[in-house]
Amino acid sequence: MNNYITYIYLDTTRPGQFKYGHYLFDYEPFYVGEGVYTRRLDHLQEAKNNSHPKYANKHKFYRIKKLLTSGTPPIIKIIADNLNKSAAQQLEINLIALIGRRDLENGPLLNLTVGGDVNPVLCGNKNPMYGKTWNAARRLSHSQKIKTLNASLTKL
Repeated sequence: MNNYITYIYLDTTRPGQFKYGHYLFDYEPFYVGEGVYTRRLDHLQEAKNNSHPKYANKHKFYRIKKLLTSGTPPIIKIIADNLNKSAAQQLEINLIALIGRRDLENGPLLNLTVGGDVNPVLCGNKNPMYGKTWNAARRLSHSQKIKTLNASLTKL
């Protein structure tokens, strides 16, 4: 099915002319992703709900959270749609390589991989929570912490 997209997040606090190959952006790009159509919004929801796991891409999470808190949400630009999964992943890989990653010191993107994949940290026994369970006291403590954080976010 051709219901995949490749998208890019732009930082609205960093205007300018950002040219990469034949792509031109009015704001600095900071993240490239791919997935089904609504996937592009998941990162916003994580930041709004403060529900991003500690072991995943914290730099992307905090950048989006900062933009939302400042009242200047990021722009999410769909680069291509009506793609099959393979084409969307390949375009993601190409864009990340073209624009460059901050962790490799060759560009502004906060992506942690070359793209076209699932974050290997989150999979199977590489996940920090693999095989672990929380007892009732830990679940209650975590629930209260999340409620407090959510209450503080609604005041923003």
